[in-house]
Amino acid sequence: HLNLLCLNDLEAFLTLCLPQFRKLDAKSQNNFLKYLYDEILEKSYMHERERCFKILREKLYIQTRRGDHQLISDLYDMKSDTLKNILTDSHFPDENFDSPQCLRFLKEAGLRTYLPSELCKKCMNEVEKRVSDESWSDELRARSKWLYQHLVENWQRFDDSVLQQRFLEPYCPRATPLTLRQPFEYTEFSRTCLKLSDAELQKYELLVWSSSYLLPSFVTHESLPDSTTAEFLKLNRQPCFALVNQ
Repeated sequence: HLNLLCLNDLEAFLTLCLPQFRKLDAKSQNNFLKYLYDEILEKSYMHERERCFKILREKLYIQTRRGDHQLISDLYDMKSDTLKNILTDSHFPDENFDSPQCLRFLKEAGLRTYLPSELCKKCMNEVEKRVSDESWSDELRARSKWLYQHLVENWQRFDDSVLQQRFLEPYCPRATPLTLRQPFEYTEFSRTCLKLSDAELQKYELLVWSSSYLLPSFVTHESLPDSTTAEFLKLNRQPCFALVNQ
């Protein structure tokens, strides 16, 4: 006798469609996913939905903005200004997936909304290397600022190792101190990268400009949501007496 395998719509998608997803273009992929979340999952039981999303996180490959295909859990939220200014197109789903409904679905399926620690440190290291090779540019300054913003917004996801990365540009003091004495290590500014603990906040400029590096002007207490964030980032300190006394 014939042994027929009867699949419901969800099983049919996971068994027959999902393995072929890499062969489809972004528009076709989006149409299949829209049918999945609008029609199939809406009628599925909770345990079926949970199993589906577990499988998608491990096996769903979709087209990126660069045109290749990547696992959904290796891609990032394309609506995040911070991430868009840190990562390249190969890290984001194609524009066909930009609808709010699709974005919500992709996040549940594994789309990332923040950088894992190792990738964040890698991005910081890339800034340091390029500064060492090429010196600071407007592009690198912008990337440095966005990395700092991402660190502020997601500090609870990181350990202290991220604070050991050098990715910040020394702040150049204003004209008045410059007429009195040259800033600390001034001739090396163009190829110098700082970690947060390497320098003092800009508000202490008139006290330490000649004895210490200063952090960029966007690194301020006012840019932090609370004192706990400042404590993690080690920005709740004041210059030591030895620096002020020089």
